Amino acid sequence: MLPGYRLQHIPRPPFVRSRGGGVGFYIKQNINARTSVHPEDPQHKSVEQMWLMVTLKGDQFLHVVKN
Repeated sequence: MLPGYRLQHIPRPPFVRSRGGGVGFYIKQNINARTSVHPEDPQHKSVEQMWLMVTLKGDQFLHVVKN
C-alpha cells in the first residue's frame, strides 16, 4: 500500500488461467473517485477491465484500465 493513497482493485476472474492479479488503480486520498459498471461483452469476457469515474473541481472524467 502507498501512504496517502487507496487501492481500488478487481481481482482476476477464476476462469482466466495466467499470471497476475487483476486490474486496479491507486487513488490519492483527497480525490473523489468511484468505480463504474462497464458493459459486458460475451465475446471478450477474458478482457479484464475497470472503469473509474473521477470528479475534479466539478468536472467528471472516465478512466479505463484493461489487461
